[in-house]
This record gives sequence, structure tokens and C-alpha cells, in this order.
Amino acid sequence: MIRKNKGTGHLSQGFTAVEVAIAVLVVMALGLGGWWVWERGQQNRDTKESSKSQNQGSNSSDRADPHRDWVQYENAELGIGLAHPEDWEIGSPRVIKTTLNESGWVVSLTVKNAKKGDPAVNLSIYPARTSIKDVDATKTDVKVQDVRIADNQNLTLVGVLAEPSSVSEPTSMYFSSCWPRNCTPILENGDFLSLDVGAVDNDCSSQGGCNTAINQDSENYATLLEILSTIKSL
Repeated sequence: MIRKNKGTGHLSQGFTAVEVAIAVLVVMALGLGGWWVWERGQQNRDTKESSKSQNQGSNSSDRADPHRDWVQYENAELGIGLAHPEDWEIGSPRVIKTTLNESGWVVSLTVKNAKKGDPAVNLSIYPARTSIKDVDATKTDVKVQDVRIADNQNLTLVGVLAEPSSVSEPTSMYFSSCWPRNCTPILENGDFLSLDVGAVDNDCSSQGGCNTAINQDSENYATLLEILSTIKSL
């Protein structure tokens, strides 16, 4: 800049020490302001990345265990475990006998306040030492769906048409691990598992033996398939 010397009246060029100091302070302030803006931006990016990572981890956990909020059922004596929603209930195990008078257990699983056509499940478990080896398929048995259980086994859900001339949907179902051959699914611990699915019929007396088609389009049936996928040996 151009300044005028008071003593001589001549013009001279240069900066005073005060002006230099002010310029340095301005530069420092701009630098600190820029650093502060960059730091805040970096913190915001870190926060967003952390939140994104946590959300991805949560989503990954949900995918890994979609039934983590379900009721967990385990019975060490039976050697079996499964999970079911709160609006389903599982009964106490009941002792059953094979034709050779060997003991096993049956556990019932039903939806609360079930309606006509809702599925009702009986899980029969037999120790590996029993003589249970297979189940009998009939001409009216048809493949319904493949189901992968928690024991990493692919099983076939087989539908039974009790009265083929009058019904087109299965009136009962069972598992097979070697469809279409006859066999009983075997869990990883060597126990035999027999699963029978029937339908609730509120209009049918216990002595009537009515055949009600299982409603495969219902929400309860979709939940049933999910329950079956959680079955595991202990």
C-alpha cells in the first residue's frame, strides 16, 4: 500500500508492524475456521458411517435369526427344540408306545383360538434304539412342499387326501426324509421324528372322524412352515 510520510510529504510503500500482525491473525482465523468446518464434517461422516454399520449389523442379525423374538421350546429328555410365535402354544409331552411296546413321546402344537381349517401339529419323537424305521406312503399321498429344518436336513411335507373323490386339498400331512420312498426323518442325535399335521374342525365331534382340508392359503399355515424350519435336536 502507499503511505505518506508526515515529515517530508513524500509518498512511501510498505506495511507497518501492526498491519502485518493483523494480516497474520486474519490468516490464522481463516485457517482455524476452515479446520473447524472440516473437523465437523469428518465427525458427521464418522457418525453416519457408524450408524449405517450398526443398522447393517442389526439387519444382518435379523436375517440370521428371524425367529429370535419367538418363544423358544427345548426339552432335553425328548432331545428336541423348536421355536413358535406367542399366539401358538405347545402342550406337555405325552408318552406313546410302538407296536412293540417301546416308549416315545408326542407333543402337540396349535394356534391359540384356532378356527376351522387351522393346522394342528403332533410331533412324535422316538429314541434311536426303538424299532421305528419307516412310515407307510399310500396312493393318495402327494408332495406338498420341501422344508429345511434347523438340523440342516431337507424334508418333504407330504399331503394325504383322505377322500380323493370329495377333497382336493390335503386333510393331513407328514414328513418324509426320502420321498417318495417310505422312511421316518431322523434327527442329528439319532432320534426318530414323526410329524403329523391335521386340521381343526370345530363342527366335528371327537368321535366323528371328519376330514377337514388344511387351509394352505392361511397365515397360520405359513407360520406352521416357519415353525417346522426351527426344529432341531439337542
